[in-house]
Amino acid sequence: MTRIISILFLALFLLAGCDAAEELTHLETAQTQLWEQPKEALSTLQSIDPTRLHSRRAKAQYALLYSQALDRNQIHLTSDSLIRPAAAYYHRYGTPIERIRSYYYAGRIHEHRLDLDSAMILYSRAEALLPADLHDPIAPLIYASLGRMYASQHFTALAIEKHERAAELFLQDSAFKNALYTYWELMDLITYHKPKEQYKSYHDQAYKLFEQVQDSTLFRWFAMREAFFLIDYQKDYRQALQLLQHTVQHHLQGNATVDYLQAIGYSYLKLNQPDSALLYLNKIPIHYSSRAQLQQMYLLSRVYAALGDYKTGYDYKGRALRLSDSIYFAEKRQSVAEVHAGYQKRYLAGQNQQLKRLNHYQLFIALFLFTTILLLFLWRRSQQRKRMSEKEHKIDEYHHLISRLQRAYEELQHNAAATSAMSPEERTILDRHHTFLKELLETTAGYGHSDEPFYLKVEQLITRKAAIDLPTGKAGEHELLPLFREMVNAHHPGLIEALLATYPQLTTREIDLYCMIAMDFSKTAICLVLSTSPKTYYNYRNILRGKLQIANQDLSIKAHFEQFAATYRAGKGLSGN
Repeated sequence: MTRIISILFLALFLLAGCDAAEELTHLETAQTQLWEQPKEALSTLQSIDPTRLHSRRAKAQYALLYSQALDRNQIHLTSDSLIRPAAAYYHRYGTPIERIRSYYYAGRIHEHRLDLDSAMILYSRAEALLPADLHDPIAPLIYASLGRMYASQHFTALAIEKHERAAELFLQDSAFKNALYTYWELMDLITYHKPKEQYKSYHDQAYKLFEQVQDSTLFRWFAMREAFFLIDYQKDYRQALQLLQHTVQHHLQGNATVDYLQAIGYSYLKLNQPDSALLYLNKIPIHYSSRAQLQQMYLLSRVYAALGDYKTGYDYKGRALRLSDSIYFAEKRQSVAEVHAGYQKRYLAGQNQQLKRLNHYQLFIALFLFTTILLLFLWRRSQQRKRMSEKEHKIDEYHHLISRLQRAYEELQHNAAATSAMSPEERTILDRHHTFLKELLETTAGYGHSDEPFYLKVEQLITRKAAIDLPTGKAGEHELLPLFREMVNAHHPGLIEALLATYPQLTTREIDLYCMIAMDFSKTAICLVLSTSPKTYYNYRNILRGKLQIANQDLSIKAHFEQFAATYRAGKGLSGN
C-alpha cells in the first residue's frame, strides 16, 4: 500500500511539473518579439493559458514577459500581483539578467503608483547587478529610470549623470527615440541651473536626433523644448511665440496644454504684451499640479506688475512664496541612505504583519494536526484490537477442539488398557489411532504462541504421514475422516445433521469432502486423505456441486458452506463467525 501511494504521489508530482509544449513555444516566440515587435509579443502572451503552466520557472517567465510586454506597449500597471511571484523566483534561482529585469519592471510598477522610494530601491538593486560589459536593452532603461528618481528627489547632479549614461547606451543600441527623450529630460534638468554651453550641447544633440527620427507625433514635445531654448538661450521671444502658436494650431488642434499656455504667456510677457499674457494664463485650470500653480502665480505676479496693478501682483507673489514653501516641505529632499532606511522599515513592518497573521492561525493548524493524529491513532488501535479479538476467538475455538482430542486420546489409552482380549487386527487399528492422536496433540501443543494457522499444522502432519501407507479403517473409511466431521461439529454443532436433512442424497465421503474444502485444506492433502488421484478429486467435487445444486459457476463450495452455516445459525438463533 505504501508503494502504491508513493507511486501516485510521484505521478502527480511529475504531472504537475510538466508544462504544455505549445505554451512554452509561445513563451519563446514572445521573448524574441519583445523588443522589436512589442504589440505582437503582447498578443502572443495573451494567447497563452496560464493554467497550463505548472512549473515555477515557466510561471515566472510568463509573469516577467507579460509585465515587459505591457510596459513596452505603454500599458501601465499599478498592482504588483503579476510581477511579484516572478521577482521572488528569480531572486533565488534566476540568472543575473533575469533578476535585473524582474527588479526593473517591479520598480516600474511602484513608479506608476507613485511609490517613488520603493521604485528607487528596486532600480538601485538592478543597477548594482549590471555588469560593465552588458549589452542589453534593459541597461539604458535602468539608468534613465534612476535619473528620474534622482530628479524627483532634487539630486540634480546624480540625475544628470544617470541620464547621460542612459543616452550613451541608447545611442549605442540605435534607440534614437529613447535617446531623444533622454536629452529632453537633460534639458529640463539643466534649465534652471543655466550652464549655457552644456544646455546648448544637449539641445544640439536632441535637434539632430529629432531630424533623424522623423516622427511627427513628437513635434509637440520638440516645439516646447525648442521654444525654451529660444527664450532662455537666444532670447528670441518672437520666434519662440510663433513656434508655440504654430504647434497649438497645427499639432494640438487648438487645445493648448498647461505647459503651452504658460510658455505663450511668458513669451507675451517678455514681448511687453501683458494683456495677451494675462489672457492665456487665465485659461489654465485652477485645480492642477502644485508645480503648475506655482509657475502660474509667479507669472501672474509679473503680469499684474507690468499692468501697474502692484497690489494684485504682490498678492500673487505672496501666494507663490507660500506655495513654494509648502512644496519644499512636501518634497523634502532625502538622501539615498534615508530612502533605503525607510524602505527597510516598511519591509520589516510588513514582515511583522505576516508573522502576526501566521500566529493567529497557528492554534487552529495545531488543533487540526492534533485531531488528525489522534483519530489515526484511535483507528489503528481499534484495528489492532479487532485483529487480536479475532485471533483470541480462533485460539479459544481450537483449544476447545484440542481438549476434545485430548479426551479422545485418553479414552484410547483407557481402551488400550481395558481391551486385552482384542484381536491383533483391532489392536493394530487402535494403536494407529492412538499414535496419530498423540502426534496431532504434540503438533498442536504450542498453538496460540505461533502465527502459523492451526489447519496448516494438521495438513503438515497428514502430508508427512502420507509417506507411510496409511491403511483404511472400518468399511474402507480413512481413519482421519471422522476427525474432519468432528472439527465441523465442534465449530457448528448440528450443522452436519442439517446438511443431510437438506441434501439427503449426499454420501458420507461427499460430506467429508465438503468439510475438508470448507476448512481450506489443499487439494494435495484431500487426495492423500481420500487416497485418490487429482483427476478423481475433480470428479468428486463436480458431483458434490451437482448434489448441492450450485448452478452459479462463480460460487465456490467454501462460499456455499459459509452461506449454509450463516442460514443455519440464523434459523437456530445462534451467533458466531
